[in-house]
Amino acid sequence: MDHPRQEKVIQMTNCLVKRRVTQIGGLQSDGYDAT
Repeated sequence: MDHPRQEKVIQMTNCLVKRRVTQIGGLQSDGYDAT
């Protein structure tokens, strides 16, 4: 069963996590972008 809404939420969460990691990591942001 497909849950497009859930998938959207997951994508948004991943974006927020990446942003937060980038802010916390600072210099490590480049490494996380590749993942």
